[in-house]
Amino acid sequence: MSGEPIGADETTEAGRREANPTFFYILGLLLRGFEICSVFHSQDGLNGALLRPNQHRCALEHVDGFHAIPTDDRLQFVNAGWQGSPVSAANFHKDDPEEEKRNPGTVVRTYSFIAGPKGWTALVGLTGDPRIVWGGGWRPVGVIAARTGMQLIEIER
Repeated sequence: MSGEPIGADETTEAGRREANPTFFYILGLLLRGFEICSVFHSQDGLNGALLRPNQHRCALEHVDGFHAIPTDDRLQFVNAGWQGSPVSAANFHKDDPEEEKRNPGTVVRTYSFIAGPKGWTALVGLTGDPRIVWGGGWRPVGVIAARTGMQLIEIER
């Protein structure tokens, strides 16, 4: 249970409040993928007030992200590079700053959630072609959701 993740507000306050609706979309998506319950937290909600426009948009994006994976099946998380993972490799950002300068990464993380022969891979921190190498017999079907800096790809095998 994620009882009180970072809250939404009209402006970002580093480490305390977030104003980017895409952040809340991704949060909702990952909560569903990892099957974690959560409470949407917001400044106006904390004060018992109706949500102002940006907080309302963040709440809607959070719910949309949670419902982005079109199945009620139980999901299994498979990390990139794990045996049988849908993502064998990608152009990930590098931990070494010098290597990152020489060969900039174009995706921060990939999260694959599978249910039998179907699945979904979320690309987070996307800034260009992620150069995904599909593995484990998985192949992309198509992009089913996209926001600035992220995509959700339906996959199958």
